[in-house]
Amino acid sequence: SGTWLGEKSPNKEYPYGYFKAEALASLAISVLMLIPCFLVLRGVYERITNPSSISISAIPFMVLVITMFINILTYRFENKKGEELKSDILKTDAAETKSDVYVSLAILFGITLMKFGNMVFELKWWYLADPIISLIIAYLILRLCIGNAFKAVKILNDASVIPSEEVEKFVLSIDGVKFCHAVKSRGRPDAFFLDFHIGVAPEMSVK
Repeated sequence: SGTWLGEKSPNKEYPYGYFKAEALASLAISVLMLIPCFLVLRGVYERITNPSSISISAIPFMVLVITMFINILTYRFENKKGEELKSDILKTDAAETKSDVYVSLAILFGITLMKFGNMVFELKWWYLADPIISLIIAYLILRLCIGNAFKAVKILNDASVIPSEEVEKFVLSIDGVKFCHAVKSRGRPDAFFLDFHIGVAPEMSVK
């Protein structure tokens, strides 16, 4: 898996390690998350063009509720471990589980509104509640996909991790350093590589 490969130690062939494998796996998960987003949008189109009442028995309803709570616990565990281990793939997988929770909430809320909304308020347009909620859920899933993909792409393309101005300011605060330039950083906020050039006084030994 991406996590296992990303944790491998650097070697002669890969002196910078395998941390990009985790970013690549996160990007793949983000792309896969577009599938439930597409399915939700397709369901919205079908329910708007062919409105119909939704019925669900007690057992499937309870299974849906239980599954949603299991996904919530899974999301919290994965997200916590992802923060502890600084693992992008665990946090991305947690985001995918979070999208499943969103979908379950949309289904539960939509069914509830469609089943009891018309009974209580006697409004004919309650059938629109489910597709509207689904559109919101699709937007949330899409935002998660884009956010996770953007983070992965930045790592894969060696985007700067630390502002060069901050590095220059710190290096120039060291006694004997005359100038600092060509600052480059890449990697992740918790594990990055830093390159820069410094100049010192000619009489200063660098041994």
